[in-house]
Amino acid sequence: MPFLAATEDYPHNSLMDWDLLSTPQVAAGNRRIHYAQGKTLGGSSAINSMGYHRGTKGAYQRWADLVGDQSYTFDRILPFFKRTCTLTPPDPLRRNVPNTTVNFDPFACGNTRDNPLQVSWSHFVDSARTWLALALPAIGQPLSPRGFNSGELKGGAWIPSTVDPRDSTRSTSKNSYLRTALERKKARITVYLHSQATKIVFNNANGTNAKRATGVVVSSGQGKYMISAKKEVILSAGVFHSPQLLMLSGKLRLFSHTDTS
Repeated sequence: MPFLAATEDYPHNSLMDWDLLSTPQVAAGNRRIHYAQGKTLGGSSAINSMGYHRGTKGAYQRWADLVGDQSYTFDRILPFFKRTCTLTPPDPLRRNVPNTTVNFDPFACGNTRDNPLQVSWSHFVDSARTWLALALPAIGQPLSPRGFNSGELKGGAWIPSTVDPRDSTRSTSKNSYLRTALERKKARITVYLHSQATKIVFNNANGTNAKRATGVVVSSGQGKYMISAKKEVILSAGVFHSPQLLMLSGKLRLFSHTDTS
């Protein structure tokens, strides 16, 4: 856990973290902020604090309006959220602490036990949170009756975790989505370990100015090579590395702005 710290002098763990530091932040005393990013199968879901928290309806509406595509709204995406996760209600006997009754939406995930991502509540309850649950209503912030995964960020809520309640193990994207896909009888997935995508290769589409991704250049211990795509290339490298990869591929320019007012 120490290498998740946001300070610039965090203890490095380059086997699990990409060691990303921001530029000096004026609003933070010109400090550089460390953003831990998982360098392993499962990405940051393998190193984060496991909170399962969806965005708000307003945030998704803003996204939809910016790109001119209303399929990005919360209600349109919600069915896909439900298809991915299995929700296990909290166990009050095992939690066994006063003031920890969890309000949640039992339909936040699909009604099948076969959805890959496991979402549940911890059996350990920090005593400070029990007092916080009592304090919030006293200052006009009542506990949310459905939790924050309803798309409404109001009041307080007990945040569920991506933990498999059957054995209390972390449910990463590797342990959930990837494992489920690999266990299928007709799985056609190849995982290249210790390999890093360094560039997306584009070709002209039908001789027009439009570009079509046809492959990815990959760097590994064996050198560089290209993996060709017959249909499409899916870019899923995270909030920082996705735009970085587009920049390295010549498909995204980095603009800087200096406020001189």
